[in-house]
Amino acid sequence: DLDDLGLNFRLVLDLRRWVGRRVQSPTIASVDALLHLRGRLLCSASGPRPWPALRQEWLSWMTRERRKRWRSAHRSQEEAELLISTAEASFPGRPKQRLARNARRRAARSAARLQRAARQAEEALQRVERGKKRKKI
Repeated sequence: DLDDLGLNFRLVLDLRRWVGRRVQSPTIASVDALLHLRGRLLCSASGPRPWPALRQEWLSWMTRERRKRWRSAHRSQEEAELLISTAEASFPGRPKQRLARNARRRAARSAARLQRAARQAEEALQRVERGKKRKKI
C-alpha cells in the first residue's frame, strides 16, 4: 500500500490566470486524500465561475494549521485575505482588464479584416472596369 511508504504529497494549483502565480497545497500524506482534493479542484476549475472556488481553497490552505517551516506557517484569516487581495490587485492580467484587452484585440482584427475585404473589392471592381474598357476598343 502506498500510504505505508511514508510519502508526502503537495498539489500545485495554477492560479496564474487570476493572480499570476502557482500555489502549493499543505502536505498531504494520503494518496486517497490527494486524489479526492485533485478531483474536487478539477471540478471547481471547470465550473462556470472557477475563481471564487479556487480562491476559497487557497484561502483555506493558508489558514490551515501546520508547523512553521521556511516561512510557511499558517496565517490568520485577515492575513490570508490581505495576501489574496493584494495578489488580485497587483496582477496585470486581472479578468476585467483581460476581457477589455481581448475585446480591443477582436475589434482591431475585425477592422483589419474589413479593410482587407474593402481593398479586395476595390481591386476586383478595378479589374472589371479595365475589362469593360478593353472590350470597347
